[in-house]
Amino acid sequence: MLRGNKVVLATTLAAVVALTAAGCGGSSSSKPSAKPTSSGTKETVTIGVLTDVTGLASASDKQVADGVKAGLVAAARAGYDIKYVLADTASNPGQVLTAVLAGGSLSEGDMLLALVHDPSGDQQVLRTARLDSEHSRCLRQHEDPDILAGYLRRLAVPMRQPGEPPRHSVMTISARRGLAVFGPAEAACMSTWRQCGHLVDAFVGDLLLVTEHGWTDFMSGWGGREPWLQLPESRSLLSRND
Repeated sequence: MLRGNKVVLATTLAAVVALTAAGCGGSSSSKPSAKPTSSGTKETVTIGVLTDVTGLASASDKQVADGVKAGLVAAARAGYDIKYVLADTASNPGQVLTAVLAGGSLSEGDMLLALVHDPSGDQQVLRTARLDSEHSRCLRQHEDPDILAGYLRRLAVPMRQPGEPPRHSVMTISARRGLAVFGPAEAACMSTWRQCGHLVDAFVGDLLLVTEHGWTDFMSGWGGREPWLQLPESRSLLSRND
């Protein structure tokens, strides 16, 4: 529902720009019009669009550009020449991971849920919930929505105001051995989210995988070498080198 609303919003934005460029509403502004002039030429109006192409909020924002394009097509049919410049506000999932790890380390097999306020802005981590080992194992092997639903209640996601989009995101952080590449275990977890995240006033689709090789984010495709999962054997090696 939210994605559809954002497409409608973006389409409406382009239409509003077209009306503004035409000088609707009886304005006496001297701004250039995008309407064809008497000589048959058209002046171009350029608008700026800020959205999260990458990062935590990219799942809900990825269709904004499509909405703008649809609005511009309609504006062009009405005789208006409008161009847009897309700027990526680039919320950084690595920032959330660093904040979570500041409160404790990750061990092999761990799975955490992080409640993030303003995922496309300051990305403040409000609360975390660490799944117990049995629940983590079940989520990687089976689809059990009741497990995640219970932990969501612990996070106490704030309710949004009527008519407003969610202001929070619930990020899943999974730590396991192996390459930092999404596989069957992560697919099972994401499938479970699809079944239990519908009545939560937050974005719930992002999953961040941490292994001994680094980390990678599902939504944005971002990743990095640090932080990484320190396995017991690597800790022993580091202590011997010291």
